[in-house]
Amino acid sequence: FELTVRATDGELIRNEPLPIVITGGALTAFTSPVAGPPDVISPDADVTVAWDESGSPAPDARTIQRQHAMPTEAGTCAGLAWAADGPARPVSEVDPGGTPGSGWSFTESAFAADGCYRWVVALTDAAGREGRWNSGTVIVDSTAPPPPDVVATGDGVWQGDVNEVVWVRQGSGTLRLAGTGTDASGGVASTRFGPLDVPGGWAHDPGAVLGDPSAVDIGWDASASDTTLGVMSTDVQGLEGAARTVSLRVDGTPPGKPSWSSPPSGTSYEYESIELLWGGAPDVGSGLASEQLVQRQRGPVVTKGSCAGVSYQDDGPQRLVGRHQEETGLSSNKCYRWKLTARDRVGNVGGITTSGAVLFDGIAPVGAFEFPPSGTHASRTKTSLLIRWTQGDTGGSGGLLRAVERERTKRIAPDDCDGLRWKLDGPTITDPSPIRSSGLKSGYCYRWRLVLTDRAASVTTVISGTIAVMPPAALSVRRAL
Repeated sequence: FELTVRATDGELIRNEPLPIVITGGALTAFTSPVAGPPDVISPDADVTVAWDESGSPAPDARTIQRQHAMPTEAGTCAGLAWAADGPARPVSEVDPGGTPGSGWSFTESAFAADGCYRWVVALTDAAGREGRWNSGTVIVDSTAPPPPDVVATGDGVWQGDVNEVVWVRQGSGTLRLAGTGTDASGGVASTRFGPLDVPGGWAHDPGAVLGDPSAVDIGWDASASDTTLGVMSTDVQGLEGAARTVSLRVDGTPPGKPSWSSPPSGTSYEYESIELLWGGAPDVGSGLASEQLVQRQRGPVVTKGSCAGVSYQDDGPQRLVGRHQEETGLSSNKCYRWKLTARDRVGNVGGITTSGAVLFDGIAPVGAFEFPPSGTHASRTKTSLLIRWTQGDTGGSGGLLRAVERERTKRIAPDDCDGLRWKLDGPTITDPSPIRSSGLKSGYCYRWRLVLTDRAASVTTVISGTIAVMPPAALSVRRAL
């Protein structure tokens, strides 16, 4: 044979010779088990293996071998690595009366292990060339499925992890209980949800639900109390496995009063963002939820630097907030506080705690040198100068602190103080403007640094202009020139 390869537009690409090897003329076709989805059987069931043979010439030898594999997906034998389950046997031994005209058949039984089985017929001619034909498959399943995994969901329902205790909020509601089974061979056909051991206040119809996974809805009212039920998987063989005992518990106790770690009690000050950090509250039921109800409140500052006398109003809706939260988008000259409402895992609401107050000041202090003005340069012969500046703070936190530092550097060129390395010269001054700066030396450049810090720890730094101190004679010469 020759294989012709063409492009999509019909252009001939190449012709490839395709060798065909013929190994005898006989063909085999299985009539049982047939190809398709496998039947699931018990280990003591009988399986009829039957096939026909057609064509000529007849082979010189015929053998059949049973093969086994463990399924990788329940209910199917596709894509498996098969292994021999016993030696290959001559066909004449399994069915002495079989012929190519009438076919062969025999009954197979006594399967030792669960899993997939198939039969392979091999026809061999006088030259030793062999052809093989595979039967359909069957699945042997003698093992009941293990307990299913059970998950509960619903409003007012909480379960820490699969198969753990299911908590519901006292009152009324509906939970969905879902079971997912496992079965290595045939697969799970249904899940049976057993009766409740204390049924009062609960609405539940026990019974089997087809499919996997499968689920039921269970309702409860205010009279419901703690109860349990068993959940079992049934495989396609009808084998029911052991029960998973599921506990349903009613939580009617709200949590206690929570606590704040940040903001602390009293008044604190911030200029960027505010960190919220709350502590736990005692709870004897389902446990404290990972998110708590938080209501932010704010009010305008009445007395600068204090939150005393502030009238607070809600600032936005109540929110669910994790244990650590960063608050942004705040306004200056406002005091903030937060009300924390404890909430357990099924939604019971408990005590309320109010945080300390935070005065938010996002406006940095302002300052400006009147002498020497920032960005200017001048030469002087005096060794004592009066330094003046203005300062202010409008952010609301108040408590403005100032620090004035004198810096100097060796003058390289006359009347030039640019590009030099400055170092601190003398103590830090905290006096108000103006201050007398004395002890200046000829041949040096000087400047002053004003550092303003408010209660919110917002810092502003202002650098004055530069002054070159020169000998009187040098300055007179420059002026004459």
